[in-house]
Amino acid sequence: MIGKLTGEICLIDPEQIIIDVAGVGYVLNIASSALASVQIGQTKSFWVHTQVKEEKITLFGFTLKEEKQLFETLITVQGVGGKVALAILSSMTLTMVTAAIIAQDINAFKRVNGVGPKLAARIVNELKDKKALMANTCSFVNATASLEGNQSMALDTASVLANLGFVKSEAFKIAADILKKDEQISLEDLIKKSLSQITKV
Repeated sequence: MIGKLTGEICLIDPEQIIIDVAGVGYVLNIASSALASVQIGQTKSFWVHTQVKEEKITLFGFTLKEEKQLFETLITVQGVGGKVALAILSSMTLTMVTAAIIAQDINAFKRVNGVGPKLAARIVNELKDKKALMANTCSFVNATASLEGNQSMALDTASVLANLGFVKSEAFKIAADILKKDEQISLEDLIKKSLSQITKV
């Protein structure tokens, strides 16, 4: 089992790189966001998820350990394989993914290539009660966990703004940030303040 690789980038393809580690070239599937940050000849370290399937070994590389942890959480969902999970991480940041799960924002996942309405709903439904699994994945999860009862206010606010055409997960994050600073704010004022901030994004 390979957990981490450090070596020189010797080939870059649209979805893969080859990293030379002590003369051995390893093919890594990485997110497009990571592809944009690597260069041939560069020495780089990657956290690695090793997938063994039907006698085929596939390696997925991540520049952040938290990204690897979120990838491994996503592939626990039925129908989400390594390529789909990587597509999600290519289209969404760690914060966007966790916010979408907590806010139950199915539309956020539907925008990812390869994720249809049914799979998007399954991702949200299967992971909404697994936030503890992502506790080390993103600081946003830890921040929203401290909201406790106020989290429902953030969800209500996100739902109202989603009905106005805004992205639910983005609205939830903004509302959660406001609640962290002012836990006594009323729902009406929270909606107004969130609306004001989201229009500036």
